[in-house]
Amino acid sequence: ARAVLATAEPGQPQVLFLATDCLQAAAEFRAAFPKGGKVQLCCRAEVKRSEGGVRPDGIDNEVHRGPCEVVDAEDALVDAICLSRCSDLVCMDSNLSIFVSLLSPEIQLHALSSVLPPGWEEIASRPAEPVHSAYRVVYSPGVFVSELPSSASELIGTLMYGQQFLTTGRLWDGWVELLDGGWLRLRGENSSCWALADDANPGSFSMRRASGQLLEADGPRILRSWDHQPRASLPPAAVLAARRSSCIFSTWARVRLAAHPNRRTLR
Repeated sequence: ARAVLATAEPGQPQVLFLATDCLQAAAEFRAAFPKGGKVQLCCRAEVKRSEGGVRPDGIDNEVHRGPCEVVDAEDALVDAICLSRCSDLVCMDSNLSIFVSLLSPEIQLHALSSVLPPGWEEIASRPAEPVHSAYRVVYSPGVFVSELPSSASELIGTLMYGQQFLTTGRLWDGWVELLDGGWLRLRGENSSCWALADDANPGSFSMRRASGQLLEADGPRILRSWDHQPRASLPPAAVLAARRSSCIFSTWARVRLAAHPNRRTLR
C-alpha cells in the first residue's frame, strides 16, 4: 500500500480505504496510518471480523466460514462499491476483489498473491494430455477468455458459439492457450469457469457457471518430442495451489460487450 501511495502526485490527497474481515489487519493498518497523518485511512468499524487461526472443529476461523446474515452481505457490497471508486486496488485472491474489478474495469490491480503456483508455465509447455492446433467453441451462446489459466484471472474477452481459434500448444489444468492471447477451459465440470448466458435485453449478456463440453478439437493434434516418454505426475502442492486459486464471485453479474468480428471485449 505504501509503494502505491508513493506514486501519487505531490500535493495530491492520499486516501486509503481498507476492506478486511481480519481484526489483526485492521489494527495494524490503524497503527501504521494514524489519524492526522499524511495518509487518511478509511476503515468501516461495524463490519464483522475474526481473529483468524483455526476453530476447535478444525475449520479456518474466517468470517466467510460461518453463517452469513443479510447485514454481512450488505457490508461486503458497500466495501466493494467504495473500493471500486479507488484508482488502485491492492488485493489478495478473493470474491470481493474480482467483483470490484468488474465494477471498475479501469482500476489498477496490485495482486499480493499469484493465482497460479510457481513453475506452472514450464509444466504448461510440456502437457501430458493431447493438445490440438485449433478448437471450436461448442458452448452456446459463448465463453469468456481469461488472461491466465484460472477462473480468478481477469476476463479479457469472449468467443461465441461456432467460432474457431488457434492454440499455442500450451495446456494447464484443463485450460488451453489461444494463439491470439488468453486461455479457455476445455470443459466446465468441477471448475468455477464462467460462460455467457442468454439475456432478454438485446446487446447484453449475463454470466453463469459453465458445465459440460465447452470446446471441441477442430485441428490436428500437436505432436511433441516427449509424447512417448514417461512423465512424472504434477506435484501435489501445485495441484492444490491451482485449486485454491479458483475464486467465484456473485452468481450473476451483468456485463456489456462491444462488437468485434472475432472477439468481444469487456467494457
